[in-house]
Amino acid sequence: MEFRSNGGGEGAPEPQEESAALLLFREA
Repeated sequence: MEFRSNGGGEGAPEPQEESAALLLFREA
């Protein structure tokens, strides 16, 4: 969940970025 650091504390400013991060994390 290191990619969440990019979000900071806003939660999910860019859902698209979170989706990509989740996909990459799951594929890793």
